[in-house]
Amino acid sequence: MQIPLNGFEDFIGEIILERGFNYFSKGRVAEPIEIDKGKYEFDVRGSDDYLVRLTVKDNVVVDYTCDCPYDMGSVCKHVAAAIFFLQKDVLDLGNKQIKEKKEKKIGVRNPNDPKNVTEQVNIILGKLTLEDLKQFIREKSKEHVSFRETFLTSFAHLNDDYSKEYYVKHIKTILRKGMGKSGFIDSSSTHYVTISVNELLNAARIFLEKKRYKSCFSVCTAVMEEMVDALQYADDSYGNVSGCVSEALEILEEIISSDMEEEIRLMLLNYFVSAYVNDVFEDWDWHTEILVLSAMLVKNAEEGQRIISFAQNEEKDGYMENFTRDITLQVYKNTKNDEEINKFLEENISNPDFRRQLINKAIDNKDFDKAVKLAKEGLKLCKRNSIYDSDLWNNMLFRIAELQDDKEKVVEYARILFLDEYSRDKNYYDILRKNVEADKWKEFVEGLIVDLKKRKRNDEVKSVYIKEEWWDRLYEALKKDPSLSEVQYYEKYLKTDFKDEIVSFYEAGIFKYLKGNAERSHYREACRFMRRMVKLGAREKVDLMIEKLRKEYARRPALLDELNKV
Repeated sequence: MQIPLNGFEDFIGEIILERGFNYFSKGRVAEPIEIDKGKYEFDVRGSDDYLVRLTVKDNVVVDYTCDCPYDMGSVCKHVAAAIFFLQKDVLDLGNKQIKEKKEKKIGVRNPNDPKNVTEQVNIILGKLTLEDLKQFIREKSKEHVSFRETFLTSFAHLNDDYSKEYYVKHIKTILRKGMGKSGFIDSSSTHYVTISVNELLNAARIFLEKKRYKSCFSVCTAVMEEMVDALQYADDSYGNVSGCVSEALEILEEIISSDMEEEIRLMLLNYFVSAYVNDVFEDWDWHTEILVLSAMLVKNAEEGQRIISFAQNEEKDGYMENFTRDITLQVYKNTKNDEEINKFLEENISNPDFRRQLINKAIDNKDFDKAVKLAKEGLKLCKRNSIYDSDLWNNMLFRIAELQDDKEKVVEYARILFLDEYSRDKNYYDILRKNVEADKWKEFVEGLIVDLKKRKRNDEVKSVYIKEEWWDRLYEALKKDPSLSEVQYYEKYLKTDFKDEIVSFYEAGIFKYLKGNAERSHYREACRFMRRMVKLGAREKVDLMIEKLRKEYARRPALLDELNKV
């Protein structure tokens, strides 16, 4: 999520916002260090000291991280506190609270210092000789394990002589470093472990680009095996560890898609088969994923039959229906001719994906009658079996109608797809507008509205009113349910013709809202809607509301405090 600095309060939950402000106001946010232009590091003091990193571009926080274990939302209170610090002058929050805890602040910048860390590094690098730099790296690599590991992983791609065993050993060292005394890698340590492993995966991608497939293979298989083991003793709440395994497998899949030599093909196929037989990834989805990749690698019937037999074993449990057919199809694509492939598809046409492939083949061959027949059969099966993928076949029929330039059919299927709440891949309303005759359009739209109302799709009805600029009807629809959120959403469309009515909706909604909600976050929300009323020119009405609320809720100091800010 990107967070605009102006109005960041609207992008962060009320509770987190309050806690973040509390941290800021108590001086728990140290002066940030600017690493590079727009990139900041903050030390935020809580139960522990946490490191927050923010990247700001064009007054928007485009990236942010915190090494705290918070996992209940996208933004933690430490990030919120750091944003308050950045905006303290804009919000006129002052520095009083920060100065009270001055002794705890770190990283205070001397005005004569370079602007950021990057400038400091560049100044020093400009004065160092190459030999001085090399000697520094040699010495620090001996003294500091973390520096050595970072250096070796960052530049692993420069040496393709390393064996898989080397990378295995290297990853084991990284994992050991992340373990606590209990032998477990907690969520915070997992984050830093995976940063190091991802450096190795970056090296694998460089090997891939340079077509050094053996080195790429060594890195990826080492990562896959060691990180899948690490899942037994690491906190993977954020999916970082499993993400490394998946990333490594994706890189190997890219090798399969490349123009590789026979030696590399056999190396990959033999590895996947061996990993499957030895249950290296047992109980994980990767166990069957490597069979899919194996099927992509086969070149002859013997290899293919072995992979198909593995797939049949997986399907015995019953939960992997169609898996064997999918694997078999992939094998056939590598080992059979088009006639045999088509025969297999037709024999297994109950599989929706196979039917779709047959329809696409018919379309490619311009056999539109066959394509329509297959799509309509799929549609009948959907209705009979109550399977909710009818939009797949209607989309196929719509596509065929477009290719045949059959306007009547285009309108028929575009209308069906517009009314289907699950079809969102095209703007069917605009397609209908282009294909329905202008003199029949209003009547056609009224028919759409009737059908939408039957389906209780009230939001879509309002959307039609907006597209047609029928503001009177939009207002009447809103009047039936003028909740604060609805009024806010439709305000921009109605404020020109119905400004006073919108203000009245806000007024009634705010009083109703405050009767059932009594926390500060609720008061802030109510006051936010009052500010919208002020922007609509209703300052006097808002003042009267505030006066009335002060009398009615005189014992709610938090509300009175928020009303002072309106």
